[in-house]
Amino acid sequence: MEEGIITRSVELAERWQRESNRLKSKRQVEFDEKVAKMVRNPVNKVFLTELIDQSFRPRDSKRVADQIAYLIGKYKKVDLFDPFESLLIELFNKVGKRVPSVSVPAIVGRIRSETSGVILDGEEEALSKHVSRRRKEKIGSNVNIIGEALLGEDEAAKRMQIYKDALESDSVNYLSIKISTIYSQIAPLAFEDTVAELVSRLSELFVCAQRCRFEGESGEMQAKFINLDMEEYRDLALTVEAFQRSLDKPEFKGLKAGIVLQAYLPDSYHWHRKLTDWAKARVAGGGAPIKLRIVKGANMDMEQTESSMRGWPQAPYHEKLDTDANYKRILRYALKPENARCVELGIASHNLFELAHAHLLARDLNSEKYMVFEMLEGMADATVKALSNDGLPILLYAPVATKEHFTHAIAYYVRRLDENTSPQNFLTHSFNLEPGDEDWTFLANQFRFSFGRIDRLKSEAFRTQNRLNEKSSALQTTFGNDRFKDEPDTDWTLAANREWAGMIREKWKAKPDGRVVEIPISVGEEFLYENLDTAGIIDHSQHEKQIPIARYALARIEDIDRAMEIAAGDESGWAEMTLAQRHEVLSAAAQELRQARGDLIGVAAAEVGKLFGETDTEVSEAVDFAEFYPFAMQGFVERKNLEFRGKGVGVIIPPWNFPIAIPAGGVLASLAAGNNTILKPSPQAAYCGWLICQALWKTGVPRKALQFLPCRNDPEASHLAAHPKTAFVIFTGSTRTALKMLQKRSQLPLYAETGGKNAMIISSMADRDKAIADVIQSAFGNSGQKCSATSLVLLQRSLFEDKSFRAALVDAAKSLPVGYAWEFKSKFGPLANPLGGPLKKVIDTIGEGEEWVLKPEVSESDPHMVTPGILWNVTQSSFCYRKELFGPVIGVMRYDTLEEAIRLVNETDYGLTSGIHSLDEREIAKWREEIRAGNLYINRGTTGAIVLRQPFGGMAKSAIGPGVKVGGWNYPLEFCDAVENGLPRDRRPNDPLLTRFGFMIESFPEEIEEAEAARMRAAFESSLYEYENVFSKIEDYFKVRGETNQSRYLKIHDMAVRIEASDSPFSVFSRLFNAYVSKTELTISVSSVVSEELRDWLRMHAPDLLAEFVVEEQGELCSRMSEYERIRFASPGPVSDELWEAAAKRGIYVAASPPLIDARLELLLYFREQCVTHCYHRYGNLGQHQLDVHAADVIAPGALPDEVYRTNGDKESEEEEE
Repeated sequence: MEEGIITRSVELAERWQRESNRLKSKRQVEFDEKVAKMVRNPVNKVFLTELIDQSFRPRDSKRVADQIAYLIGKYKKVDLFDPFESLLIELFNKVGKRVPSVSVPAIVGRIRSETSGVILDGEEEALSKHVSRRRKEKIGSNVNIIGEALLGEDEAAKRMQIYKDALESDSVNYLSIKISTIYSQIAPLAFEDTVAELVSRLSELFVCAQRCRFEGESGEMQAKFINLDMEEYRDLALTVEAFQRSLDKPEFKGLKAGIVLQAYLPDSYHWHRKLTDWAKARVAGGGAPIKLRIVKGANMDMEQTESSMRGWPQAPYHEKLDTDANYKRILRYALKPENARCVELGIASHNLFELAHAHLLARDLNSEKYMVFEMLEGMADATVKALSNDGLPILLYAPVATKEHFTHAIAYYVRRLDENTSPQNFLTHSFNLEPGDEDWTFLANQFRFSFGRIDRLKSEAFRTQNRLNEKSSALQTTFGNDRFKDEPDTDWTLAANREWAGMIREKWKAKPDGRVVEIPISVGEEFLYENLDTAGIIDHSQHEKQIPIARYALARIEDIDRAMEIAAGDESGWAEMTLAQRHEVLSAAAQELRQARGDLIGVAAAEVGKLFGETDTEVSEAVDFAEFYPFAMQGFVERKNLEFRGKGVGVIIPPWNFPIAIPAGGVLASLAAGNNTILKPSPQAAYCGWLICQALWKTGVPRKALQFLPCRNDPEASHLAAHPKTAFVIFTGSTRTALKMLQKRSQLPLYAETGGKNAMIISSMADRDKAIADVIQSAFGNSGQKCSATSLVLLQRSLFEDKSFRAALVDAAKSLPVGYAWEFKSKFGPLANPLGGPLKKVIDTIGEGEEWVLKPEVSESDPHMVTPGILWNVTQSSFCYRKELFGPVIGVMRYDTLEEAIRLVNETDYGLTSGIHSLDEREIAKWREEIRAGNLYINRGTTGAIVLRQPFGGMAKSAIGPGVKVGGWNYPLEFCDAVENGLPRDRRPNDPLLTRFGFMIESFPEEIEEAEAARMRAAFESSLYEYENVFSKIEDYFKVRGETNQSRYLKIHDMAVRIEASDSPFSVFSRLFNAYVSKTELTISVSSVVSEELRDWLRMHAPDLLAEFVVEEQGELCSRMSEYERIRFASPGPVSDELWEAAAKRGIYVAASPPLIDARLELLLYFREQCVTHCYHRYGNLGQHQLDVHAADVIAPGALPDEVYRTNGDKESEEEEE
């Protein structure tokens, strides 16, 4: 029987295809040829995508003309245009650039004209005319007023009114909407709250649909039809639930409405059965049937991109044939008469084989009257006519956009371009398709072979993460594995994980009669609480109730001294363990942190008020630190010429704003390097620190190796940091506090990340909606209490003066649901501390010319609750410009040129994170080379760095110490001492540069022994090798789809190498050579007591080294120390107290360790690290990157059976969307 319907389907499809070819109009033939050109030459599609995406962004014709001219010049191999378009381009190149007011409207008009068949003119008169024509042809129109996800609730209200107006219009009888276009604050974790709001809004539209009736084909008046679309997997459960609950209301019992399911999702089969069971009960109770629109899939590129970025399984099938099989499986069940009369069907596809099969199956089952064929407006008019001529009912999905809102249509058009050119899509081949040709045979074989997969299809969701039943992540561990993989965050779209979140809330939300936990200090093997001063912790997420949850003991000076003795003596033996032994323990700790995720989320919500989603990412980061740091050390330990030992006692002093990730990261880096470690938690996050330590102790970290010492800041914490047995301090906090630590002990090895004044530049060439969304996320995530948070927004003048842009930004910010962590709908929580300091000052007092376009409001009952604020017209003289506010306020500045914007950002004195939004790669290239910050973000937010993907750390006032990045390869290395027992293996001999330095060695005024000369040569060769293979390279370890994350080394900009009389020839040459290789701007600072012969030799060779030369005492060097980023001594002995203190006062790093031969370590002192993250995809489309990586980055290797006549890889595509 199955073979029979397959054969009949192929025969019917062939007849329809021949008829379609006969009916093609001249315009469709031209359209087909254009698509064929994009298939033959992928550059054509990339060019057209960029042209459409970028030409509608600026409002300035001159700027648009410049961008168009750039794109035309960039893509010289384009052969897309017809003769008229080629003439238009030629005229533009010759004269149009000089008269943009004339040429740009002509080109933009042509682009709109080209898209008008696919995206209809949304103006009332034009739309009415089109729909009337279709009605005369007995073809229906499913109108989709194009709009991407909303930014704010004002916009949502406008969109709701647009939908109501459409329903009241005579032009619209059938309307498609998405939940993301009626509600801006969808939150999968707040499932019930979100559904309730969606039901309220859908009900408004359903009431309107019932009221705005039209005359049907039978002459009866009937309600207008609303169809619920969906594209993103994360909206599936919400959409279905909101749809069912809305129609379950008594007033909508007799209303027909529809919903879409996507067959490329394996679980869509179960969702269909669920909807069918519900609809059958509804009809049995006297209710109206519903309609199901079945599509192949509408969002594959974005699903793949999200999967890659989030580390979650891809939601859709990986193989195209599985999608086709699932489509048929759904139809088999759907077309059974008892089901079809309750769930009417829209068969949405352009694949003639699928349409023929559906038609024949429905006829065989006597279900034809319950079914309609649906296709995309403008994509296959001849096919539409062919099927309509056969008497089949047709409904066309008709996207519409007004001229004013055409930018909203760009995403839709890009997706359609992808669909039309994807190798396995029917549409790709259909434009020049002849029955019997190679393409036809391929498509027919695909159709046939998909039947063989139906009975063995997977029908369970691929996204199955279940925090209720967390299994051991053995595959994730780095112990015994040679690859590191980031830990995935929680997928809140999944019901099990939402249930798990509810259990966390039930456990950790404090009750008035609940137990108050007593948290001791830990000194060696002892837990001490009795007879110590204590501090209390309340449930911060129920601040008004002041419910105590814990008290923690405060360490005394004598407790600190005893803990130091234990740690310094390595009583635990931790420092003597091998790296492999430590790695095994820390990987076990990673597993325990995975298991403790719920408790860590709960304690952060209670103690600090942090929202679940914010802490969830922190736990993932903590797990990553545990897995990655010992993994990173492996490569260094394998170097046979080096032996590594921990530095001694590491003191970790973290902040409260990241109460899980930062303390865990510092502790784990110190432990991985072999140090006994003391954690001094933030007073606001002691309970969080306690749980972290418990997780590590539980899995084998000795209590003597990790001691827990909460204490007062003064004098105890100061005593701890300045303690003579403290080998180093890892600190995150304010620049002021870091400098204060150095002033108390100027030679303290301090590794401090000290905040930032982070800016986002938004060009007129930006995608405005995405820019606003990223600003909101970056500025107001964790209530702005992130050192990486965006706090300055620089708008190009046209955007600054655009009232609609300002209104959208304000709308997005004020729409954020403000509340506490126990309220899952909250997207904006409380501050950890009551309002005060710089944040209070900027709220209370604004500068001349500044304006609150959204003024923060402070809760009368809770001084921790401060709503988002946007301060407009900030200037360089503003308090808001330079001061880190550490709260939910952004200052908005104006700029005219990119050069000006870069200068404004660089002059803030900080350099932690920085961002730009622009689609002009010329602006991006200039910005990335000139901006001064440790983490650069292009077309995405400035927060959310992930271990190794985006190693984190800044420069300038954002980093005190060597500035090595957290979560990068080099970070744990900083907490080791390396001893050389031989020469490095990896070297680059015979370089011409070595010859030049060989002459310098021969002329050196002091005797150099042969062994030392050999060490010099090895150091030179190592330096050249490591520069060529490491320090001059760009690394993108993970190669995430749609985003590059490039880690690179930047030279230290200005460096002084200090030459003292006690310096050996090796130490002189090593430092000078490494400085030369790094290309740093070098000053050779020479002590006056150095021999005259050596001074003369250095003076003579300084030009060869591209260096300045100066003879001076250390006091003189101190007076001009601020000219340098770094000063390099050969050993700590000659460094005067005066110089240490001057450096400590200014936060300038003095590197005084003896130079090493192995340049993999030594060159770190001559470079800074930077990570550049570029989110380059456009709605999932990879743009020009698909030309670089071709299909390998996107398409999994083949999965079509060998019998298929021709295969084109195995990419599941956006098959005939709708």
